[in-house]
Amino acid sequence: MPTIKEILQTMDYGPAPESTKEAQAWLESHGRRFGLFVDGAWTDATETFGSFNPADGSELAQVTQASQADVDRAVEAARRAQPGWVALGGHGRAKVLYSLARLLQKHARLFAVLETLDNGKTIRETRDADLPLAARHFYHHAGWAQLQSEEFADYRAVGVVGQIVPWNFPLLMLAWKIAPALAAGTPACWQISANSKAVSDVYSAGLKTTVLPAASAGAIFHANIRSGKFHGTIWPTTPTAR
Repeated sequence: MPTIKEILQTMDYGPAPESTKEAQAWLESHGRRFGLFVDGAWTDATETFGSFNPADGSELAQVTQASQADVDRAVEAARRAQPGWVALGGHGRAKVLYSLARLLQKHARLFAVLETLDNGKTIRETRDADLPLAARHFYHHAGWAQLQSEEFADYRAVGVVGQIVPWNFPLLMLAWKIAPALAAGTPACWQISANSKAVSDVYSAGLKTTVLPAASAGAIFHANIRSGKFHGTIWPTTPTAR
């Protein structure tokens, strides 16, 4: 143990709280290859593409490109989950959403660092804005779930919703989109931007500790998707716009 005098002479820095070591170790522990998270479990990584750190171009992981069969399976899993999710009632769903908010807070450092590596924004923004706000959204909508029988007694879940999440706020906008849907008893399938996919895989891994009817192989273009939500710039010639 160095003395104070020795510390002042060397002025060595300790490890930064926002070191990438934990995030890189988490990626390594999963072989830097991810399938899709469907029906509460990971699929095998099949057709993959790279997720890259925009700061230096290094590859963070290989992630899976969902096929039409993958989307069909995700939507069907969400449809099967809906009756049980609705039957939990507002109070039961609130407990799960509260749990998810607490998990985000517990692992906030990991999420913030990986969001920066994956997305390119500053650690100050991910640590001090995106992560706290994402957790607050789940807390907020957990509160609404508890009040649903009083404040929204005549509302009914519409069915499976599809969510397209953009690259610039992948985790925060994911929370914006699925927290109110899940609070209302509606299962969700989401499709994250290919430019910021790795952080969604960490989030999906967290779902294994919950009972959320959500899947990361979703798209809004499916016969059994009852509502679709997306953010971002849409050009008239793109498939999304059409």
